[in-house]
Amino acid sequence: MSLPTKYDTIVIGAGAAGLAAAKRLQAAGQNVLVVEARDRIGGRIHTDYDFAPHPVELGAEFVHGQVLTRQLAEQYELELMPVLADDRNYLHQARGLKKLNDYTSPAELAMRDVLQSNGSKIWDWADAWFEQKQPDTSVAAMVEARGIAFSPEITQIVSHTYSADYGVYWEDLGVYGLVENTYEGDGCDEFRLGAGYSALIDRFATALNIQLNTVVQQIEWDSTVKVITNDTVLTADRVVITLPLALLQHQTVQFTPTLPAWKQQSIDSLGLSHIIKIILKFDAPFWPENWEQCHTYLDTQLWWRSGYGFTNEAPVVTAFIGAAACDSIRTMGETGAAAIGVTHLEEIFGLNLRDRLVAAKLVDWQADPYAQMGYSYTPVGGTGMREQLARSIDDRLFFAGEAASVLRPASVHGAIETGFAAAEQILQGRSTTTA
Repeated sequence: MSLPTKYDTIVIGAGAAGLAAAKRLQAAGQNVLVVEARDRIGGRIHTDYDFAPHPVELGAEFVHGQVLTRQLAEQYELELMPVLADDRNYLHQARGLKKLNDYTSPAELAMRDVLQSNGSKIWDWADAWFEQKQPDTSVAAMVEARGIAFSPEITQIVSHTYSADYGVYWEDLGVYGLVENTYEGDGCDEFRLGAGYSALIDRFATALNIQLNTVVQQIEWDSTVKVITNDTVLTADRVVITLPLALLQHQTVQFTPTLPAWKQQSIDSLGLSHIIKIILKFDAPFWPENWEQCHTYLDTQLWWRSGYGFTNEAPVVTAFIGAAACDSIRTMGETGAAAIGVTHLEEIFGLNLRDRLVAAKLVDWQADPYAQMGYSYTPVGGTGMREQLARSIDDRLFFAGEAASVLRPASVHGAIETGFAAAEQILQGRSTTTA
């Protein structure tokens, strides 16, 4: 029996945004199909259940604050474990490892003011910069304009706190982007999902019509929408496109007719962050009991305990690396990346760890043909482009995904919100086409 090829709405991508759009539309009575190129759902959410006795996140890892993902976890009765408390946060310099809270000298407090961390003054400074109608510039240039300077080593650590959050160094991040992307109301609490992020996505996708291993090659939208895939032609009244920004920039899907210039401008004006994870398992824990994470001046940038909070925590740590350091290390392959990771951990903790490594995994989202990136960022001059990306075209093409989130880009909850918003545009008949 052949499957139907005509739908009210086709959703491209079974990541958080696509599932959210489909869930809202199906609940309203629409005939919806989600097509996904991979052999699994979740997109850049992917939990490994084999590397350790507890879940290990290969993609999105934390639930940030009082947000939609936390509400969903509570709705599905999934355990949320508090993580990343300030009193377990360390900085590593050449002279050693030290708790962030123990940096209390005037020079050290000045450094803490610009770190991408709780208590930073950087957002207040960005707001003031914007209100004073100063031209958009990089975060690094704004700090320099305030007369603040650090040693090369401290500058490197500070920049690494930004690359860990945004996937780019602070020299590339726009000040106006900080003002636009407020994450208002999210709060500062951080949580880990006890069952893994994939468990939440699996629950979220319950009862949806999802077709895996379906690669979209072309979208025709001059009248009825046609979605041409690797093995069939599907038709619909509308399509919700949740492709990662990199795939839109690289034009992996052909649009016929081509997208309007204003839409292509929004796609090309946002930045692509590059992210890798190096996940290392050792024979036994070697870190201080109260150590959970640390930023370092070394190129591995940020380390954390992958299983913190689990009663069966394995001796596993994750390095989260963005920007140019990511691009350099990813070329080394898994063996080379693991060797760099072990070398850096030996320097951080002053131990010989080479013979204690049990297993390693390199997660490279740039090498994933259906991601080709970590997440988006707002460069200098990029404000307004997320809202423009989220606008629909001719009541046929609708867009969602973390890059289309004005307030909460680069987050799972931001992506979900854009999926719900695209669905509401369809259900309310509110096309937002711009000339």
